[in-house]
Amino acid sequence: MSIADQKYTAGTAISDMELPATGGGGDIAYSVTDLPAGLSFDAATRTISGTPQAEGSPLYIYTGTDALGARSSSYNGASLRQRPYFAC
Repeated sequence: MSIADQKYTAGTAISDMELPATGGGGDIAYSVTDLPAGLSFDAATRTISGTPQAEGSPLYIYTGTDALGARSSSYNGASLRQRPYFAC
């Protein structure tokens, strides 16, 4: 599974991002670990959504596990930058 690194602004909702399906035998269970705070993963739709809370460069792990226990994982980055501040 290959997923391009993502760039988001902390405090701004992201567009829902559907992660790719993977091949395998039978039903496949999807999971994501170590998502940035404020983001969530819906395994049924393979979608990450929400509003990231802080800047940084976290690494999250996307895994598909088939009915036979075979796994495929992808290590992905997200660049979270601070929202611009304008003073008058």
